[in-house]
Amino acid sequence: MTRLIFERHLKHNKNVVPPEELEKGRSLGRWMAEHGIKIDAAHSSPAGRCLLTILAVLEGAGKMVDVITEALLVPFANEPGIDVDALKAKAKEMGVEAEEAIFDPSLGLQTILNRRKVETAKCLRDIAAQHPGQTVLVCSHGGSRMEIGLDGLLHPDTPATKPDRFVERGSFVEVIFEDNGEIRINWDH
Repeated sequence: MTRLIFERHLKHNKNVVPPEELEKGRSLGRWMAEHGIKIDAAHSSPAGRCLLTILAVLEGAGKMVDVITEALLVPFANEPGIDVDALKAKAKEMGVEAEEAIFDPSLGLQTILNRRKVETAKCLRDIAAQHPGQTVLVCSHGGSRMEIGLDGLLHPDTPATKPDRFVERGSFVEVIFEDNGEIRINWDH
């Protein structure tokens, strides 16, 4: 069995994570250590907020490992052709976060979301394959990476759709890759 602790980055302001948020990350790491979650490896989006988050969690867990950056885990704003200002305006109009607004059909992002669903699921499978029998901390972004990537693991042949729930900033889901090929996702821990 290989376990991914798939974490969403902490709150930030233009990739600057404030000290109180970093403390939340260290606290999460301490919680993991207290609950027997031993981190063997770490992978992250190259975005500064993700790297700062994963380092804070590792520090709190009392475990320092090299962090491997994964280009496929970059935020939605890095996509070519994405009008970030229009996306933020749509989110504000809808009264939701940007990671929720991206699923609005009027934005015409379905093709990009479908591709990201497939590539994120593949990235997670590849990370698990690189670390058989280990627990790997993975940090990424909400909406167009985490939730649709999780859906891609369970439902690879369906289009990307708005998830029923989102991973909160600084929180995680547990993804279990069983030796028999079964994949389980634990949202509650």
